[in-house]
Amino acid sequence: MGLFGPKRANMPGHDRRQYVRVSNRVLKIIIEGRAYRTADWSAGGFRLDDRPEGLSISDNVDGIIRGIGFGVPGDFTAQVVRFPAEGGVAMRFVDIHGRCFSALLELSGN
Repeated sequence: MGLFGPKRANMPGHDRRQYVRVSNRVLKIIIEGRAYRTADWSAGGFRLDDRPEGLSISDNVDGIIRGIGFGVPGDFTAQVVRFPAEGGVAMRFVDIHGRCFSALLELSGN
């Protein structure tokens, strides 16, 4: 046990997440001109059911998020973190417009 409760390393993955993951509201992610729908997302990243071709772990990808609302620009850079067993790709944001990040926080209830 750590000073402030259980050590985070011993907790299941979903309990270590910094931001609430949302799966009941779909966002559209545009990568290289192609639209993808999110399987789930948070202010920290997203998971797509489909995988853009040619990606490897640690690759950085530029894209646009649609469906946030608030008239917020959705430009981002995300890094590939894993290829889930059920398919698709999981990515974390490495750069995202501040207003877009704030909108994602608000939409997810963080």
